[in-house]
Amino acid sequence: QIIAVLQELPADASRGVDVWGGMLRYTAVNESEYITERIIYTNGVLLPVPLADMSMPYNVISITSTLLTLFVGSMFSLLTRP
Repeated sequence: QIIAVLQELPADASRGVDVWGGMLRYTAVNESEYITERIIYTNGVLLPVPLADMSMPYNVISITSTLLTLFVGSMFSLLTRP
């Protein structure tokens, strides 16, 4: 799921999102042809969520201005060459 619904997020936004542990079940055959089923469990993970801060508008303006300047500069140099 790409977009998380508001009710799925915890109350503390800076905590992150819990990802449950996984389970791997497989069947192993020994040399004596004895079949055993094994189950392996993994640990859960806490994924940090990127948070908006007061510098984000500055970063967006800086990146946009840089890309626009590169585009206008390259177009200007292509159009003014003899």
